[in-house]
Amino acid sequence: MNLLKIRHFDKDFLVDAGKIYSINLESRKLYLTFISALMDGDKDYFIYSEDFKPVDFDKRSICITDVFGIDPNSRKILNSLYKRIGNNMTDASDKEKLERINAEILGMLDRFSMDMGAKMRFDIDLDIIKILGLYKFEFENENKDLVGKLVTYIKANMEIMDLKFVVSINVLPLICEDEFDVFQKELELLGLTLINVNYVNKFVNKKIEYITVDEDLCEF
Repeated sequence: MNLLKIRHFDKDFLVDAGKIYSINLESRKLYLTFISALMDGDKDYFIYSEDFKPVDFDKRSICITDVFGIDPNSRKILNSLYKRIGNNMTDASDKEKLERINAEILGMLDRFSMDMGAKMRFDIDLDIIKILGLYKFEFENENKDLVGKLVTYIKANMEIMDLKFVVSINVLPLICEDEFDVFQKELELLGLTLINVNYVNKFVNKKIEYITVDEDLCEF
């Protein structure tokens, strides 16, 4: 059994495939405290356990704070992915091929260097990480719908870490009813839990002009 305990909440959050929680916070102070602890990776604020054994929650989770800025091909993700491929997915035959290719390329560079009036220098080592970067080995990211973008980003992170749950900020309200079932099914297939946090602002300031537009694009 995987459980997440969050300070200020009496509830234990069961981390299970396809489970979705939505936390609505009306307290501005609590919301800011929650977000700050989340971004700082506060292990005292978020206590995660697997079969009652403590595990760092940031090793099992990702945080989505900006759905418009998520990128499955971020430098952090691709660097980790390339290292994983280089360390765990290449065998002796792959290394032999790279050595032969590298020898051919070095011979060509030596020839170019001899034809130059000035002395040249270049790397002499060719490894799988450089090859992956050279050929822009990355995740396809052509999804135009929000759920597709979210799922691609989540899957990309699952390639570099043992992900168990996702914490999102104000994401669920952006997913329409038709997309929700698809999203939940994807989470279930991936074996993940989603914990979404919304800030509900009930404060009204008379100095602010509030404008509301409904589903029919009517302003009131």
